[in-house]
Amino acid sequence: MTPPSSPGSENLQPFSVKGSLNSNDDNIESEKDRVISSLKAEIKQLQKQNSQLCSESAAKDKIFQQLQKAQKIDGEDSLAQYKATSEVKAANYEKVIKTQDDQLKSQSQTIKDLHAKLRRVYSGEEERNRIQLEKDKQELLESNKQLKLASETQRKRRKQAERDIKLAQLQAEDALQARLKEAENEVETLKKMLETETENSKALIAQLSQVRASNGQRNGTLGNQQAGSTALSTRSDGSLNESIEDLKARASIIGDFTGFEILSMTKDKKGNIYDCIVADITGRGLALNFKLQYHSDNTCSYFPALDQERDAETIEILPGFLREFVFFRYFIDRWADQAT
Repeated sequence: MTPPSSPGSENLQPFSVKGSLNSNDDNIESEKDRVISSLKAEIKQLQKQNSQLCSESAAKDKIFQQLQKAQKIDGEDSLAQYKATSEVKAANYEKVIKTQDDQLKSQSQTIKDLHAKLRRVYSGEEERNRIQLEKDKQELLESNKQLKLASETQRKRRKQAERDIKLAQLQAEDALQARLKEAENEVETLKKMLETETENSKALIAQLSQVRASNGQRNGTLGNQQAGSTALSTRSDGSLNESIEDLKARASIIGDFTGFEILSMTKDKKGNIYDCIVADITGRGLALNFKLQYHSDNTCSYFPALDQERDAETIEILPGFLREFVFFRYFIDRWADQAT
């Protein structure tokens, strides 16, 4: 008796469903029919394979019966050998059956998934998902666009701020230059005023020297001529008083036009000290009080009398060199020569 061939030798191909669903609504029905036809063909093939397995199982039972008969004929040894061979074949059959059962379960799950997908297609769920995805995509694109616009706006604002800062720096520099120019002009004006006052002082000194010389000459004449002393003394006093009044009038006029006025004069061991004031600086009602001291070595000292709180506005407009002590040469000799 020739034993039947082992079921494991048969070429059993695993079931595989090939095909994909097209999202186009026009092809859904045709795709569904094609898939169902393919599934039916696979099911038929599985049923055929199952029938073959049943036939083989029946053949095994027949063989087993033959083995039982052979046991009685061939003896215990032949029966044991045949039984072992049958058990091996039976185990192989069990494996094949288990594999086919697993394939059948897998194919059944695939069919269920396809049916579920078809139901989603028919119910419009796939279309809703596609619409939602498209909506999410548009929202992301819009959000990205807004972010780009915000970034561009921030970049423009940063550039504008940089331009504003540069413009403010230029304007500050221009304002500083203008203030420096104004201060320089004020310095020049003060220098010219000082020169004018110097010239006026020279003229006053010369006139005063002439008055004193004239008064001395007249006093000498009075000592030699006793007869007309009373009349000459009266004329000399009148002339001196006129000169003094003239000097006062000139000083008053100079003060009215320039704002410069000598308040008082004192002396110490270093020289004469003149307490001076310059009023109505720059037409803003401000004043600068200072002292000038003339020394015997043809030098001069300038002492500003400034209070940080009281004279804050005056200090702000004054050049730096007029805010502190200044020591400079004074050309007294030349003035004295001119006065002489």
